[in-house]
Parts: sequence; C-alpha cells; structure tokens
Amino acid sequence: MYFEINNPVKGTLQNLSLAYFMPEKASNCIQYSAINKAGISLTKFDTIDKVVSGNFYFSGRCSDALFHFSGNDLIQITQGRFDIKLDINAN
Repeated sequence: MYFEINNPVKGTLQNLSLAYFMPEKASNCIQYSAINKAGISLTKFDTIDKVVSGNFYFSGRCSDALFHFSGNDLIQITQGRFDIKLDINAN
C-alpha cells in the first residue's frame, strides 16, 4: 500500500494526491491505482515520537507501474487503517 498526502493536517479529511495497492498474492494485476475518490484522515501526527496514524479509503483500478489503466478490474478499500513510524529527514 502506498499513498501521498501533500499537506498533512491532523483531524481533517483530505484528498490523497496518489494512492495504490499492490496485491501480495499472484494476480493478473500488478497494482490498483486510485481513481476519482481517495481520502485520508490523520488521527495522530506526532513528530516527536515519529508516529502517524489514520484512516483512508479509495477506489482502485488495475494499472501498470506507469499508472496506465488496463481492463475493468476494480477494488474498493472503504475502511483502511494504518499506524506507521515516520522517517523524517531534515534537508
């Protein structure tokens, strides 16, 4: 699973700039890329302990690695949840 957030703000529902899902099991589809509706809500954004948590949803259509859609194979992720460690680099 991969997604990007342009301006993360805790407690708000935001559009995802990019999201895709790569199935673990063998499939005719290497990845499902977000189409139209894709959103995320951050429930925790802690830069001290470097943890971010939240919920997300998106509709994905089968695509190749360059995000060219193929076929009509769709997935719906409606109640995704994540807790991850942040990797913060100061430039």
